[in-house]
Amino acid sequence: MLRFLFAFNSFKIEPIDKLPAEQKRGKMTCAQMKVMIAYDGSSYAKAAINDLCRAGLPPDSEILVVSVTDPSVMSLPISQFDLHSLISRLASKVIRQATVYKEEQVEKVKASVSEVPDRPLSLFPECKIGYEVLGGKPAASLLRKAAEWKSDLIVLGTRGRSTVGRFFLGSVSQEVAEKADCSVRIWRQSPEKDAGTLNKVIIGASSLPDAEEVIRAVSGRAWTENTEIRLMIADDGISAGRVSAVYPYAKAIFEQAVEELRGCGLPVSVDIKSGDTSIILLDEVENWKADSIFIANEKSNEEKGLGSLAANLLARAKCTVEIIK
Repeated sequence: MLRFLFAFNSFKIEPIDKLPAEQKRGKMTCAQMKVMIAYDGSSYAKAAINDLCRAGLPPDSEILVVSVTDPSVMSLPISQFDLHSLISRLASKVIRQATVYKEEQVEKVKASVSEVPDRPLSLFPECKIGYEVLGGKPAASLLRKAAEWKSDLIVLGTRGRSTVGRFFLGSVSQEVAEKADCSVRIWRQSPEKDAGTLNKVIIGASSLPDAEEVIRAVSGRAWTENTEIRLMIADDGISAGRVSAVYPYAKAIFEQAVEELRGCGLPVSVDIKSGDTSIILLDEVENWKADSIFIANEKSNEEKGLGSLAANLLARAKCTVEIIK
């Protein structure tokens, strides 16, 4: 039985289906994921890759490492061309040279990824890992590729200058987070930890629907034994769907989630606090020294982009932020 900080008003509501994660001999059965990593060779991008060992990725996930170069970079330096071929009928030669150049960029991406110390990609030997170099505006190219490839998750760093293609990963990550149709995981600048250290994960929400959505996502991951989960609910007392309005139902949902996660050997705690959601979650991240926080992109049906909670956490959280969509 869970202990909650205060009693809520009762509210009758029909039960929902069981959470999708299943228990089997103390382990979760997780669906395969398609994970696209935006990589620019910067220390921020490398840190985002290292952080994947704390993302609970299913071991048979499919991973695509993507680098984007802007149009001026994708065009070959003039010194690499036979100038005569540019003004003659030998355009095919230029095309062949451009193809070779692009292949060289792919190899640079592979080589750069392989140089990441103790890179977590090696932790997923069953994963199918691919590499691709795209040409165009970074955010638009990443979003287009994610849609074409049907990504479940896009992984980015927050800021840094590219060593492969000169694109910045800062405003890019913001735009991708706002416009992506799939979940987005953004590494925020924080101290890197070894894979074996305790992995502290917060499930954050301000309403029961958002909490259910994020619980489903977290329950569907393959967490290591050194993971600790904290379900942190903020109740402002006025928002639709707030936990205080549906307490009996919410309590049952939280107990079910905790039972499943604990059944897999994961320590789980639940805390419900009154107040501003952003302030509560940011304080919890800092005080608990969380490694990541999972949130839903809460916004009205008429709104586009990021909700205020997601935007605040991306700007201020001292840990990785994963936005579930």
